[in-house]
Amino acid sequence: MKECSKCKTIKPPDEFNVNRALKDGRDSMCRVCRQEHRLVYIKKQPMLKGVTRKEYAKQYSKNRYTPRSHKQKCLVCGTVFDTKCSKMCSDKCRRERWNGMARDSRVPKLIVCPICGDTFKKLGTHVTCGKAECRKTYRNNNERAFREEVRSHYGICCAVCGSTCGLEIDHKYGYGRDHRREVVHSPTSSNTFYQWLKNNNYPKDYTVNGVTYKDGFRVLCKEHNNRQPRKGRNNAWYNK
Repeated sequence: MKECSKCKTIKPPDEFNVNRALKDGRDSMCRVCRQEHRLVYIKKQPMLKGVTRKEYAKQYSKNRYTPRSHKQKCLVCGTVFDTKCSKMCSDKCRRERWNGMARDSRVPKLIVCPICGDTFKKLGTHVTCGKAECRKTYRNNNERAFREEVRSHYGICCAVCGSTCGLEIDHKYGYGRDHRREVVHSPTSSNTFYQWLKNNNYPKDYTVNGVTYKDGFRVLCKEHNNRQPRKGRNNAWYNK
């Protein structure tokens, strides 16, 4: 036996509709009360008269998820037409737009190689032609320009002889290999060390083994940089 939540009458379970969402598997209202409740709801919604549950669900989903028609300008011919989601007015315009996009993607652009001056078809992000010499020269020029940009923040000539050929950045107080090993994890990689200097806004001091050296970077030519001792503590140009 079960009590109806509306009329408060105790009736057998067969007088209630099946509702698997509830614990006992039966609706909270009896069938008579449920029918009366539905008729009251239909009176408030005249559009539901004579409409089954499936028809109502179908009509609701159609009105809910179908976009409304609006005015749209065709991207190909420029004609204004009524549409719901399309941006082209006809299949002809769609075909023409698709063929144009595919044609633009298939035809590579012709550019001039900055090294040899030959015209070639650009593939991907390549800037030079397919010659290995051109690619190597282009890469070396970029590396040389990058190193000169970093060195210009510490000097434009050798601090000892004033030469402008074969310049290198030197650790004035020594321990350059230890410092490079700490910051770039490589004692001999100069390109990575130059990148570290740029990323850290070209510092003037460096710290090795907990000791900070003020104004520790300078520019030397290759000859004087190779002549000084490893540690650099007792070199002849310490105070220069």
